[in-house]
Amino acid sequence: MKYLYGDGTASPLDINYVEFLRDVLDFSVTMLMAADVVTKYRRKADERDNQAAGELRQLRTLDKRVNEALDDMTGLEQAPMTENSISVIRAAGLREVRRTEHEVQETLTIEREEVNRAIATERARNHKRLETLLLRHDLPNSDQWVNVKLGADNQYEATLEGRSTTEVTWVIELDIPTDHLFGDLVRLDRIRPQLSIQVPEEAGWVRKRVKLSAYKLSNKYVVAITQRSANGRIKLRTAPQDSDVGLDITFGAQGQLISLARLTKDGAALPFEPEREDRNLLEGLWQELSRAAQQLAGQRRALGEARLDDTPLEEHTNPVSLVKRLVAEIAPVVREISSRSLSPGELVLKRVLGDDRREEVFVSKGDLLEKLAPLSARMRRLFDPLGLVESSPPRSQPAMADPEDPEDLADTARRPPPSTKAPPPPRRRPKKPPASVREADRPDGDSVEVALDELE
Repeated sequence: MKYLYGDGTASPLDINYVEFLRDVLDFSVTMLMAADVVTKYRRKADERDNQAAGELRQLRTLDKRVNEALDDMTGLEQAPMTENSISVIRAAGLREVRRTEHEVQETLTIEREEVNRAIATERARNHKRLETLLLRHDLPNSDQWVNVKLGADNQYEATLEGRSTTEVTWVIELDIPTDHLFGDLVRLDRIRPQLSIQVPEEAGWVRKRVKLSAYKLSNKYVVAITQRSANGRIKLRTAPQDSDVGLDITFGAQGQLISLARLTKDGAALPFEPEREDRNLLEGLWQELSRAAQQLAGQRRALGEARLDDTPLEEHTNPVSLVKRLVAEIAPVVREISSRSLSPGELVLKRVLGDDRREEVFVSKGDLLEKLAPLSARMRRLFDPLGLVESSPPRSQPAMADPEDPEDLADTARRPPPSTKAPPPPRRRPKKPPASVREADRPDGDSVEVALDELE
């Protein structure tokens, strides 16, 4: 069902974009806060690295000065016992310095491993954060396909594979209801009794010739129906498990048959061109099975795999880039909804329910901005493209030019002659706030600024 804009005009939207926007903001905030946590861990680790480097420099300085002092002693005429004491002190000092250096390095390694584990744990949660969003919504400008394969227990397993222009790919595990076609083992005679096609076979003892023979399909099992982009495939086998005998049928755009191959007992694949009637029959079979598979797209259970820039999301070092791309994708739609909403402080959509009834869904921009409250001011600026913050109205009169501004002075020749009316009083430039106020607007030292800077 298509939605209408708030002013009643038609829109291309077929989902509740207001609800989608709410969930996108929740997802984005959790991703940014996770990046903040990771940045704090990294800064803490860097500080510990610097501290350890300082300790090692001090130890090397200590070793050097002790040896210099002992070298001064060896230059004097000494008794054998004194010379022996110097050697013992030199060796003991070197051992202690080396022991302490090893202790510093070992402690640093342990602490760095703990930080790396903490970072990996926090990044691993990004998988769950994206799962929460994808189980409820499709990403904008995405392509998705449902694939169904027969498992070892003769139960079908279904997945929803997709990719979006934000460079995210995913595999979502789907539930299959018991009353669905793939809720039980599918042999084609369940849906197409007495189904058969003509296949070419060699005949004759003396002179080999090719003739068409009936090939029964109704006794074949559907072991897989897969799709990728515009292409799809059906795998039919004579037995549900451990059988390579059957047919592999490949389809292209609009379900047009591309290739057909018969698999024999010796493992050979024999491609052939089907008769026109058989082609239509197989294309009809694809439409029926692929339609049944697509019905499972809404039965989402769990996010099995997610990748960003072809890297597992939980291992990606800059997942904040996904937030920026997602905001860029939805910003034009959000601004269009805003411009067509009759109330400037709301985003409004409508849809016709029938019987002269219309439903309205809306959200105030203030409520959406409240979702961004946990973020720093700079992090909130990532969402400026959405236009949730209303710009201040234009001033009725432009501010007076500063006479000391050289650019204004250079333009005096083009200005109209002065009016006889008394000019308005000059506007004063706003004073800069005190340092204490200005500092409050700055992000604290432990924020996600490092992660954001990496995106520039």
